Amino acid sequence: MGEMISTRVAYGQALEEFGSNENVYVFDADLKSCTMTKYFAEKYPERFYNVGIAEANMVDIGAGFAACGATALVHTFAIFASGRVYDQVRNNVAYPGLNVKVVGSHAGLTVGEDGATHQCVEDISLMRTIPGMTVIVPCDAHETREAARAILETAGPCYLRTGRGASGTAQAVWADAGADCHMCKKSHRAKKISETERGKDIVYKRKYVVGVDFGSDSVRAAVVAASDGSVAGSGVAFYPRWKEGLYQHPERNIFRQHPLDYLESFEKCVKEALSCLSQEARACVVGIGVDTTGSTPGSCEPGGRAAGADRRF
Repeated sequence: MGEMISTRVAYGQALEEFGSNENVYVFDADLKSCTMTKYFAEKYPERFYNVGIAEANMVDIGAGFAACGATALVHTFAIFASGRVYDQVRNNVAYPGLNVKVVGSHAGLTVGEDGATHQCVEDISLMRTIPGMTVIVPCDAHETREAARAILETAGPCYLRTGRGASGTAQAVWADAGADCHMCKKSHRAKKISETERGKDIVYKRKYVVGVDFGSDSVRAAVVAASDGSVAGSGVAFYPRWKEGLYQHPERNIFRQHPLDYLESFEKCVKEALSCLSQEARACVVGIGVDTTGSTPGSCEPGGRAAGADRRF
């Protein structure tokens, strides 16, 4: 892993770097030190507007600027960018196809100390349901930088998701300019170069993503080639406490898995899936996706023991 840097910081620095166009205007909901628009604000104060804690107004103002031909970027926490202003984004930005970029920071579970009200995991699904909306979720600082460039070069509404916590970057550098995003058909194709232990540069043409599915009794992971969808590795880990029938009370209609079952099995199955890849291939893993929609517990015996633990099943 490379430098530890959060995607929100990488985005703020990229916005400062690529925001020289006088047609680019940045709006923030009194969070510039959190969303990292402070870099842009310091360099281009005449094109930065702090709307205050009025997210819906901010989106509508951005839409007004875009209707006049500007590229408008609006910023707030992801929970507000996708929830509080959903109506404004759907009807006033996406419906007329305006050139507004919605950037949601502090996404996911990385804001644990801020409480559940700020932990946004539904923003991707909400934004993907809006016709005409391009959704981008970069995995590290390198991809975030190129994604920031891409949304500035591409017309139309976009949603870009960034996180709070610092994370490692892939052991790679961008070889040439341009974004490797599906949305940037006119951009240069980026190449990733990774140094081997011998010091030689190797261009990896294949990229991999890890898909994880939380089921009722187990977690399953698959490493998939992004180019053609072929499976390069897989792993499965069963919940040990669930198999023992613990933490279930069928008489009260309570069926639950222990949190450690999720965490331990998640780590185990992902490691198992990645172990199927060579060291060079593991360096090409660029992201991970998690599906929890199917994690409904299975049936239980009257005493609370999971029926799935019975050898007959």
